[in-house]
Amino acid sequence: MNKVLWRETYRFFALIFSALLANMIFLPLAFLTPKKKNRLVIIGRGNGLFSDNAKHFFLFLQEKKDPVFSATFLSSYRNTIQQMRGYSLPCLFYPGLRALYQLLTAEYVVMDSAEWISGGKFQLSSHSKLIQLWHGIPLKEIELPLHRRRLKQLGFFPRWILRIQKRIIGRYPKYHLLLSTSKYITQTAFSSAFRAKYFAELGYPRNDVLFQGQKNMRKSSPIWINCDLETIGIIETARSDGNKIFLYAPTFRSDLSSPFSENILSLQSLNDFASKNNMLFVMKLHPLMVQQFKDKNTTNIIHYAPDCDIYPALSLFDGLITDFSSIYFDYLLLDRPVYFFPYDMDHYIADERKLLFAYEEMTPGPIVMNQAALQASLVEPDTKDWALQRKVVREKVFEHCDDQASQRIYDFIRAT
Repeated sequence: MNKVLWRETYRFFALIFSALLANMIFLPLAFLTPKKKNRLVIIGRGNGLFSDNAKHFFLFLQEKKDPVFSATFLSSYRNTIQQMRGYSLPCLFYPGLRALYQLLTAEYVVMDSAEWISGGKFQLSSHSKLIQLWHGIPLKEIELPLHRRRLKQLGFFPRWILRIQKRIIGRYPKYHLLLSTSKYITQTAFSSAFRAKYFAELGYPRNDVLFQGQKNMRKSSPIWINCDLETIGIIETARSDGNKIFLYAPTFRSDLSSPFSENILSLQSLNDFASKNNMLFVMKLHPLMVQQFKDKNTTNIIHYAPDCDIYPALSLFDGLITDFSSIYFDYLLLDRPVYFFPYDMDHYIADERKLLFAYEEMTPGPIVMNQAALQASLVEPDTKDWALQRKVVREKVFEHCDDQASQRIYDFIRAT
């Protein structure tokens, strides 16, 4: 058995063991402990990153100075806690005792990912109302359909072991609310992927910032917590110098491959192209992909820190390059060019995820498969045809194009 298999096997059974302990200790406590009316706990992605929908909904509640909900953010990142406390934001380190008590007594627990269940959080909140904001409109298969497909690929005994593990750790809970962006997305993606009492097409809190404009966001605002301010400064300088700014945000591959490791993209020739055409490329990559760039001398290619929130800076980009990432749906709200670079499409669909939609129907921009075609498309002017196609897709996936998503979620929670 190789090291990777040993590590995954150990992790698999460690999750079972820790969940069994949490079930024995926390489940009875959750059953016996009364909930504090309108106490609301928010959990960020991973171990509590201050980013995405969880961050932006939390900040909305703080700015509102809401007298109804008492909201607290939980994180396992001490640096995040320190930054938030610098703004006097209510946050607690998990698994500290105060954080455990807040979660145990919360009437509402809000999250935007699947990993929130770890560390006993699922068991502590077993009698709370769970509000799943999720972290993006899916282009590819997620959650229950993906789980069921993987189960079918296993033999009888491993299939039942996996089912039991998922049940013990609480991997697919029933939510009080599953946030969506349109009825089309609810019907085609979310209704089969999650179990929920309500599916509500209210929009994403992280997109509210796209309609508020950079001028309305003071640099002293807490919205810049966990943003890559150094890179944002470079982007702003490059824009003032007349450069076009492109964001490259590819999807992570489980085999750790990338267009750079597979020699699909040459960094040096891409950098030369950018320099010649007054462009700056900003890479928003998975942490493991970033490691492939050590000691690269690229003056016109920079990196946005992998775990930092990019949404407050999204309107700084003149165009987006991606493959299967859900970020492009949000970027459509800015009505700017999107370039699709699914260089390994057949392999990705076969080995990673099935697509929920026909790729060509949901990708309103040039689809290119190699570096030469990508670079050629970047110097072509945007057209009315692409703008029309963006509008068609945008109206499918968003029922609201405004900065009121957090307000609608707030109103919905109060009403239910």
